[in-house]
Amino acid sequence: MNLNLNVNVKLDATPALVGCVNTLATAIGGTRPNVVSPEPVTTNLEIPVLEQNLTPAIETKTEVKVESTPLPEQPKEITDEQLRAIVGPKSKEHGKEKVFAILDEFGVKRVPDLKQDQRQAFIEKVNAL
Repeated sequence: MNLNLNVNVKLDATPALVGCVNTLATAIGGTRPNVVSPEPVTTNLEIPVLEQNLTPAIETKTEVKVESTPLPEQPKEITDEQLRAIVGPKSKEHGKEKVFAILDEFGVKRVPDLKQDQRQAFIEKVNAL
């Protein structure tokens, strides 16, 4: 199958862009296309030189002390799964009766029945076994 494709593109750009388009068209088409800029583009290659103070900068170190006030601790919610992960090994190590005795101190029969404000204290007592 033979495909002939003619594309006419009018570029109003720099010679560098025209060169890039030529290269791209050559890579796609296989032959050198005829890409012509409509009018010669001139560029001003003159770079203005700004006068600068070239004396070396003197580096100084300044210590700043910032006093921070700790934020009030946000209570984290302790999930039932976290409690079970702590209670399980302790009940195997020390016996379920001791864990149930601690639960009785808090007035509950099961670990999920503990209120959020009781859970941290419960964990501390179980870890103290």
